[in-house]
Amino acid sequence: MNKALAESPIRHVSDAASGLYIEHVRDLSSGTEDRILTCGGGVRVRGSKMKLAGNDPTVGITLINADGDHFPVAAAAIMRNGPRVIDFICPLVEEGEYRLMLTTMFSVGTLLKEARSYIFPAVLTVR
Repeated sequence: MNKALAESPIRHVSDAASGLYIEHVRDLSSGTEDRILTCGGGVRVRGSKMKLAGNDPTVGITLINADGDHFPVAAAAIMRNGPRVIDFICPLVEEGEYRLMLTTMFSVGTLLKEARSYIFPAVLTVR
């Protein structure tokens, strides 16, 4: 059975399929996925249990550069905030490589006691 599963066309998404997870980050300006972000352009994040909710000050979307500097996305720049899809405007940051971090207290039907974060594993080039 393990061999059949390994050869199946189903893609393994996450070891913790029930938790917070970002599957893809799409740059709406260039149409690229999981590679490029355009400053001032739209970004669509798809995943699971991502809705930005809770009163913790860390809740939100943040870009992190190679030096570890954090650049939060303004709340006014978030256009859609759902559990599976979040759309936002990419902040004006210096060109370079960034990681995208999402922090929320959302869980289906309730809020968690503490915020949890997920850092998208692909490095995104902002231009």
